[in-house]
Amino acid sequence: MYLGYGAIIHSPWKLIKAHSGNPEMKEKENILFNILKDSAERNNIKNEEPDAYNDLIKKVRPFDNIKPAQQVPTYGGGRKGFVAPNNWLIKN
Repeated sequence: MYLGYGAIIHSPWKLIKAHSGNPEMKEKENILFNILKDSAERNNIKNEEPDAYNDLIKKVRPFDNIKPAQQVPTYGGGRKGFVAPNNWLIKN
């Protein structure tokens, strides 16, 4: 299952790619977890499981190549300097 921004789950594995277009991503390297044994996702096992890591890298590649016609701004994009118009009214 592709989760977006270079993250994919193929049980029991979850791969998160560090450089996948998400500006909020703080990771410096790709991460592989066995989510059945490490549900808290604390132990990067990409070096211990190279076959699983390489398999998921291949599986995520086609999704990484998809580029939307219109880019969606990141969360918080455009906030700096924004001032709401005086006539904005919020009704319940």
